[in-house]
Amino acid sequence: MTLITKLQTGALAFVLAVACTGDSLSPSEVAGTYHATLFTLTEPTQTRDVLAAGGELTITLLDNAETSGRLFIPASITGTSDVDEAMTGTFMISGTTLRFNNQAADTFVRDMSFRIEGVTLRGSANFGGPTITVTLTRS
Repeated sequence: MTLITKLQTGALAFVLAVACTGDSLSPSEVAGTYHATLFTLTEPTQTRDVLAAGGELTITLLDNAETSGRLFIPASITGTSDVDEAMTGTFMISGTTLRFNNQAADTFVRDMSFRIEGVTLRGSANFGGPTITVTLTRS
C-alpha cells in the first residue's frame, strides 16, 4: 500500500468511525479559516454564481466554538441591496454535521447544516426561494 493509500484509508476509517458511533469532532479539530469556494443560488430557470458576482463568505472557527467572518452578497444577486453581515457567533458539531448558531446576523448561514468532509464544509438548503449551495474550504 502506498503512503497516500494508507492516509486515505486511515482518513476514511476515521470518518466512518465518527459517523457510525455518533461521536462528534471537537471544535479544535475543525478550527481554522474557511472561504467559500462554491456559493450558488439556484432557481428554476437559472443558477447564479455569487462568488463570480463579487460575493464572499469567510468564517473563522475558533477552538472555543466561537466564529467570526463576513458574508457579502452583492445587489446584482439579491435584486435589491447588498447583504454585508458579520459572521460573529458560535458553532456546534453533532457527528459530522456543523451548525452555526447564536449569530447576530439573521442569514441563511445560521439556518443551514454543513457536512464536515475533511477540510471542507458543504451545505445546501432551500428556504422557500432559491436553493443556496455553499462549499467552505479551510485555508
